[in-house]
Amino acid sequence: MLQVEQGDVDGTGKVWTMTGTLAGPGGKPMTKRSVITLVDDDHHTMEMYFDMGGGETKTMEIRYVRV
Repeated sequence: MLQVEQGDVDGTGKVWTMTGTLAGPGGKPMTKRSVITLVDDDHHTMEMYFDMGGGETKTMEIRYVRV
């Protein structure tokens, strides 16, 4: 499944927010929002939110740490 998202970076250059649409359960379209936050040189997070028509729900959070 191919998914394309588009978005922007905030004024600090540290928060990237992207949105896209994909097929959800039963083929019904749903909206996805991804937020990547650069915390510092060694840490960043990626959060995903989905909306299947009943309001947005956070479905995933990944915390990256450079070792």
